[in-house]
Amino acid sequence: MKPLVIEKLRKMVQSGILEPVPPGGSRWASPIVVVRKPNNDLRVCSDYKIGVNPKICADSYPLPNIESAFCALAGMTHFATVDLTNAYNQIELDENAREVLTINTPIGLLRWTRMPYGVKTASAQFQAAMEATIGDAVSNMVIYQDDICVGAPTEGELDAKVKHLLSTLKEAGMEINHEKCVFRSTEICFLGYRISADGVRPDKKLVEKIQKVKPPTTRKELESFLGLTNYYARYIQAYSEKIEPLTALRSQKSSFVWGLEQQKAFEDLKRALAVYPVIRIFDPRKLTTLTTDASESAVSGILSQDGHPVLYLSRRLSPAERNNSNIEREALTVVWATQRAKHFLLGKKFLLQCDHQPLEFIFGPSRELPKVTSARIMRWAIQLAAFDFDIAYVKGNSIPHVDAMSRMPFESNDDGDSSGDGGFIHWTETDLLRLEEIRQGTDIDPVLKSIKRRIQKNV
Repeated sequence: MKPLVIEKLRKMVQSGILEPVPPGGSRWASPIVVVRKPNNDLRVCSDYKIGVNPKICADSYPLPNIESAFCALAGMTHFATVDLTNAYNQIELDENAREVLTINTPIGLLRWTRMPYGVKTASAQFQAAMEATIGDAVSNMVIYQDDICVGAPTEGELDAKVKHLLSTLKEAGMEINHEKCVFRSTEICFLGYRISADGVRPDKKLVEKIQKVKPPTTRKELESFLGLTNYYARYIQAYSEKIEPLTALRSQKSSFVWGLEQQKAFEDLKRALAVYPVIRIFDPRKLTTLTTDASESAVSGILSQDGHPVLYLSRRLSPAERNNSNIEREALTVVWATQRAKHFLLGKKFLLQCDHQPLEFIFGPSRELPKVTSARIMRWAIQLAAFDFDIAYVKGNSIPHVDAMSRMPFESNDDGDSSGDGGFIHWTETDLLRLEEIRQGTDIDPVLKSIKRRIQKNV
């Protein structure tokens, strides 16, 4: 291996990516890490995690959110992908950066003239450079690091966009990897997803890899499997419920015992991906619906357009949240799902559907907030004020796909009364009540007087 590393380093010096340290040496010297690529070529990286990275200020430039970035491809039918060669190495370093990023190699001290892999700010700085260089080159484009995807409604328009994009990259001095580029197709693989006019689905190669995974025998193997499936969580209904038997084994406090329940959850996850589920690409021009539901153990939701899913949402409730009342769990679901999908919903009118009727009165944008509502729900109502929506009550049996998501694998003890709290008799909007006023009102209300008397007599 060492002779191959030396040969690679010398080639990198000849190409100008690395250079010898000037006379006088350097105050810095980080070790190298060599990784073999799938094509058997070597990639030389630097290990900066101890000496350099702790002393670098973090770069706050954000990487794109994949879910929302794909919106640029909505309505497109023809696609192209462009990949850059040695992406980070195409960003030139100034003299001060070269000094700090000096590396210790088998052929002596060398320093980078181009951005290396391993610097903690490299991804943010590279994303910023890419967007500044080609961000406005063409429309309907997604830029994620060195991967670029372009969409168009016709083959001719796609060819024109790709031609202009390649010209812009060439003018900026950036080289592309022709072997990894796809310049014209109706379905392309991009960032682990397959994109077509029908929508987005998991990449077949990665799904096949998941199908070949054997049942984990250690926590490390379990974490690896969950890492693979979590990447596609938005394609799987009730994902958080499906993995619950598996997450129970992640705790170091419990012994790792793989039983029938874990095996079933393992097979259910693989089966859910084996059908290559498709979700639509979010289109800001279309009517959007967010449908939510809660059970005693989980919250869930579906973001949809024209009746087709755009995003599946679900998470388990914490032990404290499971102790909340029914109305608070349902309210929590609405707020959590709205915040989770806010990159789609902010600034856009949408329809919010829930199967808990009191929330129409509490969260309805055209209604005043009832003063007798709990402080927690009041805070949630204020959070929702940032969104533009209409809210509609829908019976649970009318939205079984969401209802099932929140109730698997544990059935709710709800008796089917979609109105929620059984003691809810009358809805009123009044000024904030003081405790003494509540006592006085209880004493004169015939129903509450009867309830109070029964409680006192324990009958």
